[in-house]
Amino acid sequence: MNERLGILHLSDIHASAKSKVKIQRLVERLKADIQTIQERRNVLIKIICISGDLINSGDNSDEELNIVLEDFLQPLMEMLKLDERCIFIVAGNHEIKQNMVVPYIETGLSSTLVSEAAIDDFFGTVDADSLKRIAYFDTSFSDMFGENLVWENPLGRAYIVTTDSLRIGISCLNSAWRSTGIGSAEKRKMVIGRRQVIDSYESIKDADLKICITHHPFDWLVDEDKIAVEKCISQYDIVLNGHIHESDTKVFTSFNGQTLFNTCGKFDNSSDIYNGYSILAINPYNKDCDVILRQYFDFPRNCFDGALCVAEGGIFSTSLGTKNDNLALAYNMVHSIEARFLEYANSYFVSNVAAGRIMKSFDESFIIPEFRKHSEYEKETQYDHEATGDDGDIITLEDICRGKQNILLLGKKEIGKTTVLHYIAKYCFVNFNTLMTVPVIVNALYVDYSGKNVISRAIHKYINEYCDGSNSFSMDDVEKLLSAGLCTIMFDDFETVGDRQLTKINEFISKYPNNRFIFSEKENISAKYLRNVEVMPSCEYEAAHICALTKGQIRAIATQNFSSEDCSALVDKIMLCFKKTTLPKTPFVLSLMLSICDTADFTPINEAVIMEQFMEFLLEKSSPSEAYSTTYDFRIKEDFLISLVTYMDKNNQFYLSIDEFETLLSAYHADKGFSVRETEFDSLFFKKGVLIRTELIVTFRYNCMIEYYLAKKAAQSPEFLMHILADRNYLNYPNELMYYTGLNRQNVDVVKVLQRELYADFDKLRGVVPRLEDYNIGIDISLPEESFAQRIGESKLTQTQSDKLQDTKDISELHTPEEIDKSVTHEDMDSFIHTLLIYGSCLKNLELLPKKEKEIMYNDYNLGLCIMLGIFKNSTEEYFNGEVSDMEQLPEKYTAEDVRKLKSIMQDFLKISLPIVLQNIALENVGTTKLKSIIEGVIKDKNSSEFARFFSVFMFSDLHLPGLQRVLKEYIAEANSKSLLTIIFFKLLYYYRFRYFSSSLDPFFENILADINLKLHSGSKVQKDRIISELKKQKMIDNI
Repeated sequence: MNERLGILHLSDIHASAKSKVKIQRLVERLKADIQTIQERRNVLIKIICISGDLINSGDNSDEELNIVLEDFLQPLMEMLKLDERCIFIVAGNHEIKQNMVVPYIETGLSSTLVSEAAIDDFFGTVDADSLKRIAYFDTSFSDMFGENLVWENPLGRAYIVTTDSLRIGISCLNSAWRSTGIGSAEKRKMVIGRRQVIDSYESIKDADLKICITHHPFDWLVDEDKIAVEKCISQYDIVLNGHIHESDTKVFTSFNGQTLFNTCGKFDNSSDIYNGYSILAINPYNKDCDVILRQYFDFPRNCFDGALCVAEGGIFSTSLGTKNDNLALAYNMVHSIEARFLEYANSYFVSNVAAGRIMKSFDESFIIPEFRKHSEYEKETQYDHEATGDDGDIITLEDICRGKQNILLLGKKEIGKTTVLHYIAKYCFVNFNTLMTVPVIVNALYVDYSGKNVISRAIHKYINEYCDGSNSFSMDDVEKLLSAGLCTIMFDDFETVGDRQLTKINEFISKYPNNRFIFSEKENISAKYLRNVEVMPSCEYEAAHICALTKGQIRAIATQNFSSEDCSALVDKIMLCFKKTTLPKTPFVLSLMLSICDTADFTPINEAVIMEQFMEFLLEKSSPSEAYSTTYDFRIKEDFLISLVTYMDKNNQFYLSIDEFETLLSAYHADKGFSVRETEFDSLFFKKGVLIRTELIVTFRYNCMIEYYLAKKAAQSPEFLMHILADRNYLNYPNELMYYTGLNRQNVDVVKVLQRELYADFDKLRGVVPRLEDYNIGIDISLPEESFAQRIGESKLTQTQSDKLQDTKDISELHTPEEIDKSVTHEDMDSFIHTLLIYGSCLKNLELLPKKEKEIMYNDYNLGLCIMLGIFKNSTEEYFNGEVSDMEQLPEKYTAEDVRKLKSIMQDFLKISLPIVLQNIALENVGTTKLKSIIEGVIKDKNSSEFARFFSVFMFSDLHLPGLQRVLKEYIAEANSKSLLTIIFFKLLYYYRFRYFSSSLDPFFENILADINLKLHSGSKVQKDRIISELKKQKMIDNI
């Protein structure tokens, strides 16, 4: 059998006069171990690589290098029958002459070598003074070793060695020349230099096997150098290093092929840190490689043996075979676009664009959200749902990032869907070696869908937009990766896709099915109950719903933005602000609040006030310079932005080409008699993060900014307001009307138009309003007296559980999907629902209308809710009364009667959930404490419909209004319908289980839950007293 090529890897000998005898003893044991390995493992060592720290101190180099030669290298060469031509050495930090480190030179190097460009420049003309501490090592020692030198510079050499059937290229690169002898404090201060790696590799690139030797692992390099060097180093087959006194062997198969990294333990056994060495046994014909890891065991064994603690059997096996061209291309692409993409993703955070903010990294700014498989709107109706939250419904961001399945990412407006995609992309960059995928984000809104290969072109554009100046990639490169399934394609703003666009996306998915696809889409609550999903990709996918921020996450974000001593008070104020304004707990809104809280002490009234304050903050309205006559102030800045959105709206295209922007900029300044040089409007809004510019287009940073300035336009121009309101065009401007009414809180024109349209719908749909006697819920959910207290007591959550779930309760706005296309037409039913929701947001915002007007609006809104309830109820009944195919496929053991009962139960639970869900939506849509007297009026009006009173009673309760106990007690006392009592029971049980109110109200809810159960169970007062007594006992047990 042909012997395998052996490469002996040693490091960190630390030879000194003190250790001379010990080295002599260790070398004898090393020689014996090598002899055994060569015989048993069919390997013959022909090359010795030493990755630094041969001596203990460069200040004693003359004496200690002699010890290395006489007592270490010479015995090994004799035993292995090798000469100095087969030995390759690099310097380590112990070779540094500390007495030759010049402080002012060190200071200059530390401040200069902080970027890839600066490091490249340095290696172009290396300053000899910078190398005095280590120059002796190459000129008087390491130059004695190796043969066939093919490249050198002051800090590196490369050789080509021919052995057996292989030409082996070996690069010896000095990573220690920046060392000053301060140990672990030098981490992330070393420099190798991308230019060194590239030049050295080029000189040996035609070799059959390419090896790179350095002393330091790459995580000891300056951050910028680490990134640059890692891009290039993967071209080598083997990388050898030492320094950390540990053994670590791994293979990255995703670089430019397979690269084996072997970090050798130290040979010096002066401590119990890993002591040992490695032998690389390589088959010269197929390049299969065993890394034989040896560890020294001190007294009483005093010998080397297999490093079983590092690898099974003390051997790490891999192959250094054929390169994977597609993986090489993917690796180069990832490392080319990573830096510029992360710079862009970092700039996306509001906190990083606000005036006066210190720029924070992506990791510092990003707060990991919670994800669930189901929408949080469903949680109130899940009676038998385990309350711990650990029920299989939770998805972690780690699961999403590392998984292979396609994902439909759903979340409310501005909840951070785009930022989550940025995080996934960053995760793919950082973990490319294991995930082996190129992340690509395609904004579905801005894709040019004309022609062929639409998505491939968009991906090609994305990649070349972010790749660094030294690289560019062709369409052929893109298609190779897509065909190989090496991409993760993320479609942002997927809800904006129309039928024609969806067809082209689905064609792309069918053509390249082996890639991973993630779709980010704004959540549409009504879709679940109307069973109408508008935008659906052709591939299989799993849904992931982004949850609202928790209090803990809000605290973490606040801590990052402000000093810790101010954090607690700030968080309390923010939580109160969320509670009183019913604004959504999204990263975007929180960023606005944090920006505002830093400059003003106020409680925002609605979304419009938040936007108004934020834009004033962003555009520095309060700056002292705003008072100067020479300043182009806040009003002028806003006027220009309004002119941009006016043009966009006129063309129904909410982005501008570069030429369009420059034309509009010039025309605006010419019309006003301004100078761009003085206003700086060509750059100001980009610096402030109001506008963003890509290679081809200019648009606003956030859609809400477009909506806000269209609302400002409507406030300026009655004609534009009438354009929005004409012919139900307002359906395409829901958020603009929200902002408009929030800023103009007594405008009746909007109300009149919406009322006219709603009343027309009411005339057509009033007949579907369900009467209570027709809302039949057949299921009996009452509990026997003997088990009621136990079941209810067990259902109550701990404080920790309830806090966690209450944190995720999000009282936010609910509007139609924001379509950039303002000419979209709406089906009649869709039009009615969205008109009602817009009407609701106006009711909440128009606080200065006369009470009589608001009473009319609130009654209209309640009627609309009742109509929606009737629509959903009828849809549910039609669905379950028809053929439900999934149920017909139940196992044969289920009879037709079993199927009928199952259908009935499912239908009843849906009918229980519908009014609760609608009431929850109403709370988000119109809930404000300023409607207290109007809500009370409906509750007291016995002529109000049953469900209008239900919606009002629980709107009153959810708002924590004073008198809620009285209102609930009177309402339940009057209720006699078992169907209504069942719905009320579930709503109250939610309050109790999730500690929605203070624990001081527990006795009250225990009392009324017992009342309802007795009504459903036809019990007596004596039975009720016994139930309450059992509940109290249960609570005492829980509190022990």
